[in-house]
Amino acid sequence: MSRKTLHALRLYASPVFTRENPTFFTGLLFVGVCILATYFENTPAAQHAGPFKLPPQLGVWWWLSLQALLTSIACHYWRQVRSPLASMTAGMIDAEYHAVHYVLASALLLLALPLVLIGAPPLNVLAQESLCAALSVNGDMVGPKQLRKPMRLLRVLLMFFIFAAFMFPGAQEAVLSAPWYVALGLIGISLIFTLIELHHRPAPPATVQSAYTPVKQDSPKILPYAKRTNTSTSTSTSTSTRISALLLWQFSWLRQPAMPNTMATPGPVGFALSAAVLLIGFIILTVFMGIFTQGALPTWPHLKMGLRSAPVMLCMVFSSGLSTWLLARADWPFMLNLAGYGTRYNFAVALYANHAKRTVQLACMVTLTCAPLGIFLSNLPWHRLPLTALCLFSTVIGVSYLPSLGILLFKKSQTIFITVLNLLGSFVGLQSAFLIMLSKTQPPLWFYALTLSAIPFAACMAWAAPRALARADWPIQPPATP
Repeated sequence: MSRKTLHALRLYASPVFTRENPTFFTGLLFVGVCILATYFENTPAAQHAGPFKLPPQLGVWWWLSLQALLTSIACHYWRQVRSPLASMTAGMIDAEYHAVHYVLASALLLLALPLVLIGAPPLNVLAQESLCAALSVNGDMVGPKQLRKPMRLLRVLLMFFIFAAFMFPGAQEAVLSAPWYVALGLIGISLIFTLIELHHRPAPPATVQSAYTPVKQDSPKILPYAKRTNTSTSTSTSTSTRISALLLWQFSWLRQPAMPNTMATPGPVGFALSAAVLLIGFIILTVFMGIFTQGALPTWPHLKMGLRSAPVMLCMVFSSGLSTWLLARADWPFMLNLAGYGTRYNFAVALYANHAKRTVQLACMVTLTCAPLGIFLSNLPWHRLPLTALCLFSTVIGVSYLPSLGILLFKKSQTIFITVLNLLGSFVGLQSAFLIMLSKTQPPLWFYALTLSAIPFAACMAWAAPRALARADWPIQPPATP
């Protein structure tokens, strides 16, 4: 092992790795939940005579921790090899390429322990991890945005499909119960694609310059075609604009006063259509997994059992975007100076007032959709619906204000703590709340007290956070237009 490779390896154990890499802290959070799920899991070891049965909660958190940690490793790698210094420093790209192999191998071995400890076949666990690595190390969606390659749509769709499929225990059980030769084949194919994706060689300056040199002889042919297609292009643009306006339509009390674009969330129409599309996708995925694992269409009881995670998935998808406006502050100086807010404190108060309106609206829509759906799919008595809806409404309100603790408690590295707290509430908090709310037994009294206390917590954050946000670091000036 060369000295440069050793230096690249040491960076993974230094603050360089964790800087602007919030997925690492998210992965550690998921690993902690995964360890707790393994410790409290009472399921016996896998039966070698039949298919391996994976505990549902352990499978979900293990898959999320695997995705997050492998993505954090890929984020650091692409940030290193795509920096301007990488192409000017001899041997740096090769050293990073060799170092990431050691780090990925160590991470896969350590992350395999939770499933191996409960009796999963080690070769099958490595097969699923290798498949996750092949999808997580892509250079399209990690690293600095200005240095990324153009997004490959087919790969993005494949990533989303496999990620959503393995959130269901049935998909993981199919891989963990596969014969050894199938697992070995998955490992070989996945590792080959991983190595190909990680191989990075920047183009020389001459090639880059020639690639962007305009071709003069083609310009007279392009202009007439552009003129002929101007009408069709404008028509399609106006149609897409109308559809986008319909999906983002909001009530008048959410459109006043003027707010940054990062506070634009789907309105009632957009929420209804998005929820319907996601639910149909869950149904199709459950039917496909039933055909794949059982060889026949699933019956109605099996379909309901497979869709029990759909309400919490819907709730997590919509709730996770409520607090992302705290991370995007590039337009704030522009809005502060031209929208007539006056002081930074008044602008922060207006931001939190609009956040409260958006949160209440989304909490109502999520409660009216996910609470009855969860009661129905879990076969619970309908007299539990009012308390379940009240707890869900309070939980969504509290989750949306949890990232504000990052502004109150930390003056530096607020982006990392806001991201971790947002994921902590949106994933761990909502998942735990749904697990207790939709259990067969009546939830304990301390659970009702804890969920209802989210409303006073949100009120305290709405009062204290604007003052801390007004004192926080903002961009000096709006971003320059190209």
